[in-house]
Amino acid sequence: HEGIPLPDLIYALTLVKHHIREFIKTHMLSDTALQLHHELQFLEKTSVFFDDVFFYTITGYQEALQEEIRKRVRHDND
Repeated sequence: HEGIPLPDLIYALTLVKHHIREFIKTHMLSDTALQLHHELQFLEKTSVFFDDVFFYTITGYQEALQEEIRKRVRHDND
C-alpha cells in the first residue's frame, strides 16, 4: 500500500541479509570447534529467517494485489 515495488523491497532485504552475514563472519571469530559450530548454526538460522521473510513478503504482496483486483472488479460491476 506504500507504493514500494516488490523487486526493490526484495533487493533491500537481500542487502540486509548479506550485511548481517558479513558482520557475523567478521565479528564472531571462533577459537574452538564448538564456537565454530555455534557460529555456523547462527548463520544457518539467519538464512532460514530471511527465507521466511522473503516468502511472507511476497505472499503479502500477492494477497494485497489480489484484493485490489477484487475491489476494482466489484467497483466496475457496480
